[in-house]
Amino acid sequence: MDFFDLDFEQAKARHILFKTKLRSILYGADIDEAPVISHRECALGKWIYGHALENYGHIPEMGELEKVHATIHTYANELVSIYKNGEVDKAREGLSGMELISDNLATLLSVTEMKIKAGKQYDQHEDVTDKLNVNYRELLELQTVIKDLDKRIKEQTLFTAKARKKATDNEKRFRNLVTQSPIAMTILKGEDWIIDVANEAMVKNIWRRKLSDVEGKKLMDIFPELEGQQFPQLLRNVMITGKRFSESEAIAYVNSDDGIKKFYLDFEYAPFFETDGTISAILVTVNDVTEKVETRHKIEEAEKRYRHLIETLPVALFTIDKDGFINLYNTACEKLWGRKPEMGLDKWCGSEELYRLDRTFMAPEESPMAMAFKENRSIETEIYVKRPDGSLRHVIIHPQPMHDRNGNVTGAMNVLIDITERMEAEMALRSSEEKFRLIANFMPQFIWTADAEGNLNYFSQSVFDYSGLSLGQILRDGWLEIVHPDDREENVRLWTESVTMGKDFHCEHRFRRYDGVFRWQLSRAVLQKGSSENLQVWVGTSTDIHDRKLFTDELEIKVQQRTKELNLTNEDLLRSNSELTQFAYVASHDLQEPIRKIQTFISRIEEMENDNFSLKSRDYFNRISASSQRMQQLISDLLSFSRANAAQHHFEETDLTVLLQNVKDQMKESIEQKHAIITSSRLPVLQVITYQFEQLFTNLISNSLKFSKPGLTPRIDINYRIGKAKEINPTSAEDYHIISLADNGIGFESQFSDRIFQVFQRLHSKETYEGTGIGLAICKKIVENHKGFISASGELGKGATFMIYLPGQK
Repeated sequence: MDFFDLDFEQAKARHILFKTKLRSILYGADIDEAPVISHRECALGKWIYGHALENYGHIPEMGELEKVHATIHTYANELVSIYKNGEVDKAREGLSGMELISDNLATLLSVTEMKIKAGKQYDQHEDVTDKLNVNYRELLELQTVIKDLDKRIKEQTLFTAKARKKATDNEKRFRNLVTQSPIAMTILKGEDWIIDVANEAMVKNIWRRKLSDVEGKKLMDIFPELEGQQFPQLLRNVMITGKRFSESEAIAYVNSDDGIKKFYLDFEYAPFFETDGTISAILVTVNDVTEKVETRHKIEEAEKRYRHLIETLPVALFTIDKDGFINLYNTACEKLWGRKPEMGLDKWCGSEELYRLDRTFMAPEESPMAMAFKENRSIETEIYVKRPDGSLRHVIIHPQPMHDRNGNVTGAMNVLIDITERMEAEMALRSSEEKFRLIANFMPQFIWTADAEGNLNYFSQSVFDYSGLSLGQILRDGWLEIVHPDDREENVRLWTESVTMGKDFHCEHRFRRYDGVFRWQLSRAVLQKGSSENLQVWVGTSTDIHDRKLFTDELEIKVQQRTKELNLTNEDLLRSNSELTQFAYVASHDLQEPIRKIQTFISRIEEMENDNFSLKSRDYFNRISASSQRMQQLISDLLSFSRANAAQHHFEETDLTVLLQNVKDQMKESIEQKHAIITSSRLPVLQVITYQFEQLFTNLISNSLKFSKPGLTPRIDINYRIGKAKEINPTSAEDYHIISLADNGIGFESQFSDRIFQVFQRLHSKETYEGTGIGLAICKKIVENHKGFISASGELGKGATFMIYLPGQK
């Protein structure tokens, strides 16, 4: 491979390979390869210097880089020479000096690369270069010591001590280089990445902490937030592979006392090798480019918003370059032109052809855009744009030149507003106005108009015929002259209110006829809005309602009289209903007393004369007892029905699930007697009349138990949902609370679904099934008291289902 084809990153990798190969040679490999490798390393340094000089300009470190590589070349040859002469121990002891030279080279490479990446010279930190020069001079001294190794073999111990002292001093200088570097740097030692050295740029600017808080501590203990980022894995890779890693504009999140901060960083991880080839630490160099990246992002976002704004503008907009060719246009432009212009080919305008308002052809170089560009001035005018389909669009155009910082014309921008529809509307409006005036003059109604401020400016001929006044007289004396004096104040108030608020005008007032007679008129007016806010006009009519007004007044007097009579009748009806309700309630209570006495005496007779009854007497006695019980049940049901019809009800928030459980507890004996199974879903919490809903559930469950199928375990399923009452009103959009109760009893035929809710209506004889026929009627009344509906459906022999619909409650 030709080393002059390598890039800068590969150059650093080759340097690491050189160090490794040199160790291998000095510890037993082919000694003849040392000069070759040293020569290649020297050539590599020269190439890096030339490459950097060509691409980045002169950087002082490049000269140092070349000198260090030359020193490495000479130093390596001398070590090999000592090795060949059999002085292996001397050569190996001198390896520590070689390592220092190599490490300085690695540091110099990192600093140089970071300076190149940062794109600027760190002239304010020339002391870094000065210190490298000092190191270089000391390295030259060390080279002289190596040359004299073969003459001073007896001074081996002294040489070793000096070398070690040089190593210690150079390590201190190296640490000073790191801490004083303007670029953020740190050294992480070992597999736990202990923070060994960190300069102020890293601690203060990136970590935003104190040196005492981080020095000597594990990186991941200080910055646990790095675990979810890419950096720990990259550090592991460098420790494993020994290869440097760098990345530009990497996103990093670093937590500190002021919270988590987002950075964009150019960074590099460089491994430190020990003499045995192991990696003991990693040099981390970081350049904060957050401001640069965010600035670029802002510029890109601004550019994106600018282009989006241009694209989404409702008006057509396009620009031309310094040669007059179109270089930007939006969708509105393409729609207006009816075509897509070709960039770099269409000049001055993207339309098929241009025409002046007198319909004469306009050449592109004579277009307003061309004139604005050539004459360096803004223009506003109207032209016709021709589309490929031959249609013409009437547009207002406003081209204006664009300039650079020096005021030179660099192009032009043009805004085009399509006013074709507006112009057509104005023409149609003028035509319509002529037709309006023609029709209005032949109508018997009064037609009048006013401007947006309420000033009347037109009257139809019927106004002049009725009033006997001319247009001049009305405009001079005012139109209020024909309004009855008693109606003028209200007339002005309503008209002012309509004009101010823009609402319709409606007024009944009297107009004076030419013979002095006043007749009632109904005047209405609405504000007509055109395509522009300035095109507003009030259009009004006045219609003679005199005869209707007199008839209405007479009718109103009669209505008032009839309303008074109805109110009196309604009060009597309410009073009568109240008395009937009280009567039904009292009567039901009074009727229960003789029934209770009859049942008491029946019970005593049965106890005393039970053994003396003949079969016939026993039958009669049982009939009397059954009749009294039915009578008592009927009175109780009538009382319940009366309570369900009561006008005053107390609604309260009730959990229907709890209420249903109370009803089942009260009916426990009947349920167990029938061995019935009752299941229910969660019921809602609603505003209901509690005692009535207890009666509702009691009656429905009792009904299902009463009409259960012999030989089959009764099953009652009670469910709840929210939905539309399609069974009641298919077109209703209102949501209802729907409670269903389904059983597996004897059922009924569908034609009886309405009849079962009527009072005293029975589908079976009282001998077959007991009851009064009032229970389901009470259920219906209770649901109606809650503004709801109840329906029933069934199939003979398969059971019945009752659906309760209650309006949704807010």
